[in-house]
Amino acid sequence: MTGNFKLKNITAALGLILGLCLTPLLSQAQEYEPWTGSIAGTTFDLGNGANLKHIRRLLNEGKTEDAVRVSRKTLKSLGDFRTGHVSESFYDAYNALCLSLTANGEYEEAMDACNTAIKQYPGRWMALNSRGSLNFKTGKFDNALSDYQNALLGAPSETHISRVIEHNIKISQGKMSSNR
Repeated sequence: MTGNFKLKNITAALGLILGLCLTPLLSQAQEYEPWTGSIAGTTFDLGNGANLKHIRRLLNEGKTEDAVRVSRKTLKSLGDFRTGHVSESFYDAYNALCLSLTANGEYEEAMDACNTAIKQYPGRWMALNSRGSLNFKTGKFDNALSDYQNALLGAPSETHISRVIEHNIKISQGKMSSNR
C-alpha cells in the first residue's frame, strides 16, 4: 500500500513538472491536460494570439503532432527574427514550439526552440520553466534545477506562479538527491 501511495505521489509531482506551464489553484481548475498531467485554468497561457491559443488546445487534446505543425506555421508567419527584429511574438511562438516538441518527444529540437526563446528574452520566466521541464523529462536534473531557479527570479509576484516554480525546484532537488 505504501509503495502504491508513493508511486501516485511521484506521478502527480512529475505531472506538475512536465506541465511546462502554470497550474492554477485547484479551485480555479477548468480541465485536465493529458499531455502534461496537470490541470488547466485561466492562468495557463502560451502568449497572446489565436494561433497560440489553438496550440494550447491541441496540446490539451493530446494532438502533439498537430501542435508542432501549427507552432512551426506560426513561426513561419512571423518571418525571420534573425534580421534583428526581436518581439514577444517570437518569444511566445518559440516557447509554444518548445512545449509542442517536448510533448511530442522531439527533445533535441525542443531544446533548440527553448534556447531560441531564452536568447531573445533571457529574463523572462516562461521559457526557462519550459526548458527546465524539458531538462527534467530528459533526466538532466541539475540543468532543470538551474532553469527553475532562474525562472523563479524572473517570475511575476503572483503567488500561484511562484508556488508552481518552487514546487518544480523541490522536485528537481529531490531527484538529484535520490540519484546520488
